[in-house]
Amino acid sequence: TALRPVDAVVSSAREMSEADLSRRLPVTNPGDEIGRLATTINGLLARLEGAFRRLEASLARQEEALARQRRFAADASHEFRTPLTAISGNARMLDDWALEDPEAAREGVKSIKDETDRLRSLAEALLTLARGDEGPSLSVERQDLREVAAESVEAARAAADGKVSIKYAFPRHAVKATFDRGQVRQVASILLDNAVKYTPEGGNVTVRVGEGDDRAHVEVSDTGVGIPEQELPLIFERFHRLDSSRTQGGAGLGLSIARQIVEAHGGTIETRSTVGQGSTFTLVLPQKPG
Repeated sequence: TALRPVDAVVSSAREMSEADLSRRLPVTNPGDEIGRLATTINGLLARLEGAFRRLEASLARQEEALARQRRFAADASHEFRTPLTAISGNARMLDDWALEDPEAAREGVKSIKDETDRLRSLAEALLTLARGDEGPSLSVERQDLREVAAESVEAARAAADGKVSIKYAFPRHAVKATFDRGQVRQVASILLDNAVKYTPEGGNVTVRVGEGDDRAHVEVSDTGVGIPEQELPLIFERFHRLDSSRTQGGAGLGLSIARQIVEAHGGTIETRSTVGQGSTFTLVLPQKPG
């Protein structure tokens, strides 16, 4: 009958729901009025379906971000709790009886100072990450990456105090890139600090600077304990720390900060490691401004 196309459209419309916007109205004859109406409604349904999918994806991203924030807050609270507990315990000891024992008093005061420094470093690291999360604030200019590496090596040698050999052959030619000097220096220092920290006494850390394929790089290699292959994808996660051989202090935020800074420059940090032989971290920056 003449009303059969109308009945089909009505029947299909009744079967639709907000949970499934993928259904479409049947178009028996695209040339008549009912067919054109059904085609128009189908176009509207397609747009609605796309909008709902984008909304669902946005809500999923927001939920994921909220979950990360909750984990971050929980981890940060845990990291703060440990030094605060040590400070509180030593303060009570001093108040109760340690002032009568000069040696115990000195140890208690030293412990309080050490834990206070740890809290200060943790707070500064968290503030750095929070600022980075709000968006990069870079003061970039064209400069020589060799000089930044040299400054970081000099500071690392002073901190290592001869326990680890740090080698750096200053390249003959300039290695130019556009970057924020202070922030890239911080990344190089983080990589060097980790290399020294996880290299046994008498081991070697080697720093190389080079360029190629429109990219400049600083490579930091060590002869340390190495990182298990399954852990490599996780090492840049906030508060992530590996087994006991790689938990010599710190909150596990250094590499997170390094990655955040490098990605703000449009660069990457490449890693490779062999357990028992050592690790190599390579800071890579684009030489052409993004």
